[in-house]
Amino acid sequence: MTVTITKEGDRLMGQPAGQPKVELLPESETKFYVRVVDAEVTFQRDQTGKVAQFTLSQGGLNIPAKRVEAFTPDSAALAEYAGAYYSDELGTVYTLIMKDGKLVAQHRRLDDIAMTPTAVDQFSGNAWWFAKINLVRDKENRIIGFKLTGGRVGNLRFDRQSH
Repeated sequence: MTVTITKEGDRLMGQPAGQPKVELLPESETKFYVRVVDAEVTFQRDQTGKVAQFTLSQGGLNIPAKRVEAFTPDSAALAEYAGAYYSDELGTVYTLIMKDGKLVAQHRRLDDIAMTPTAVDQFSGNAWWFAKINLVRDKENRIIGFKLTGGRVGNLRFDRQSH
């Protein structure tokens, strides 16, 4: 799951993919708590002093999260991902389209899912069931599908349909 950390004025905010944004309330320079879910976030720095990861402590679990730098492909690169993708296991299709310069996943029964690039051929979606998308390429570097991870599902295969 991708968590986006932002600063809004003097407040630090955290937003897991597909969930509401919450305020991270400071306990120290590196430790914050989240009141609405009884959790703590502790940031760790690398040798250069840059924040490299955080650990989410909640319900007795400590979950590390590595920092990923924003990846911003241009609209031509995003357009390469557009198309219909079918899951044989689910018997359903998601269609990736360009909308207002961004990539969006559409399903006939659901609201649009905004997709945020996280790395080359990787996206996070703003729905809990559509949290992480890894595009798959063949030997000729053509996109042939994607693997979807979200909720309790990992690497669910969707094959790209013919254009």
